[in-house]
Amino acid sequence: MPWPYTERLSYDQGDSVHWRIINTTADVHPLHLHGFYFRVTARGDVQRDTLYWPAQERMGVTELMDEATTMDLSWFADRPGGWIFHCHLNFHVLPNPTLGAAMKSDSARLHEILAAPDMGVMQQGHAMDNHAEKGMGGLVLAMNIKPSANWKPYSGPRERLRLFIQTDSQPSDTARRFGYALAKGNEVPDPRAPRWPGPPLILHKGKPTSIWVINHAPEPSQVHWHGLEIDSYYDGVAGLSSSGGMVSPMIMPRDSFEVTLTPPRAGSFMYHTHINDIRQQSHGLYGPIVVLDSGQTWDPENDLIFQAATDPTDNPILNGSNSPPPLTLHPGKPYRIRLMNVTLDNPFAEMWLTDTSGAAVRWKPLAKDGFDRPLWQRVPVLSRQRVSIGETYDFQVTIPGPGEYAMEGRVGTGAIYGRQVIHVVK
Repeated sequence: MPWPYTERLSYDQGDSVHWRIINTTADVHPLHLHGFYFRVTARGDVQRDTLYWPAQERMGVTELMDEATTMDLSWFADRPGGWIFHCHLNFHVLPNPTLGAAMKSDSARLHEILAAPDMGVMQQGHAMDNHAEKGMGGLVLAMNIKPSANWKPYSGPRERLRLFIQTDSQPSDTARRFGYALAKGNEVPDPRAPRWPGPPLILHKGKPTSIWVINHAPEPSQVHWHGLEIDSYYDGVAGLSSSGGMVSPMIMPRDSFEVTLTPPRAGSFMYHTHINDIRQQSHGLYGPIVVLDSGQTWDPENDLIFQAATDPTDNPILNGSNSPPPLTLHPGKPYRIRLMNVTLDNPFAEMWLTDTSGAAVRWKPLAKDGFDRPLWQRVPVLSRQRVSIGETYDFQVTIPGPGEYAMEGRVGTGAIYGRQVIHVVK
């Protein structure tokens, strides 16, 4: 059954959960668990099932399943609230189409997916009350985790950030551009220059943080903090994310919402809209999150982000373009490479670091979905990595000599959709 008719699962805080997932569809699904890491303990297909031994197991928040495959995963329900497990191929979680006499034409359905919401209906409260039921469909599974008797959220001081949702378009524009902007102090960023991707959010491990999300766009939105272990109320699924009797609302135009979090680990994560995803995400509402170790300083010259996304014409882009501005690096110096995929529909996307001949260099795996790999999995490999939708990968690379290199974003067929030139100079 499609959401919202799927089974609702219930657990107690502190439960250990084991799932076996069987993909009987004729399609691929990058499956994403909100709020928690899972351990992949087995994978299988129509011929065999392979139980992983400990050195093969991996942690993640997203796992790609091809058609007719299976997997076993385990996770620990350490935080209460309402959570979802869903396919991150965005076209697999659209609101369900009407059937029978109410069925709409393809053009009407497409308009429904891409159009701005009817604010007249929104202001009457109807869409706000049932967004979780009506705003999603398809491959979504929900679960509720009952809090333990002694669970209490942190209520002490926090570092404060302000994140604006912006647009430089007019309500009548058919190709509205959205964007995020960070503000210092009490300043208000220029609404005429939204960035996509959004600015990197730099957080620190163990540091309590408050992010005020301020909506200057003319339609509602909400932010999902992809991969972060966060309290449910702030997870960003309006009408479903909940804890302590509070249910996460939409962030309405000219309104704001305070998100509180304390990242428990350093790593690479993402933030993106979780309302009207096809429209808002493809038009700019996404960005990277970097969580640093306590006391570490962000160094963008040595810590490089490459984020794949989708533009308003449903084509993939790399760091906001098909040809982002070139980078300048130096030989013999170690760099951290953070790869991210928040496209709408490119589950087999790859990223290659190549020299002028197209040959790969070698890099050392450091982390998957923000979770550090064990030492025995940090073996240097060729710099070609599939990064499915909702995944992040961290590598360390030292380029041996000067020359021209490039980070190439490739679709599943191998065709290059984005290429960022890297000049390596002494």
